[in-house]
Amino acid sequence: MSKKILLFIIMFFMGIIFVNAETGYTTDKTGLNLRDYPSTSSSKSHILTSIPYKVEFYVSNLNAGTGNGCSKNWYYIYYNGMEGYVCSSL
Repeated sequence: MSKKILLFIIMFFMGIIFVNAETGYTTDKTGLNLRDYPSTSSSKSHILTSIPYKVEFYVSNLNAGTGNGCSKNWYYIYYNGMEGYVCSSL
C-alpha cells in the first residue's frame, strides 16, 4: 500500500473520531423548531420538527448564520436522526 493512501486513511479516520460537536438543549418551554434553512420566514424555511423543552441535541456549527428572524446566531444541529437550523436565542 502506498504511503499516500495510508496517510489518507489515517487522516480520514482521525477526522471522524475528532468531530467537534457540543451538546445543547432547549430552554424555551414551548420547545424549539428545527428548520431546513436558517430563517423564521415560512417562505424561506420549513419546520422539520419541534424539539421539546429541556431535550438535548448536538450542535455542529455555532455560527451558521445571523438575522432572518433570529436575534443571535443560528446553530446547525443534529437531533433525533435529523439535521437543520435552530435560533440560538431560544
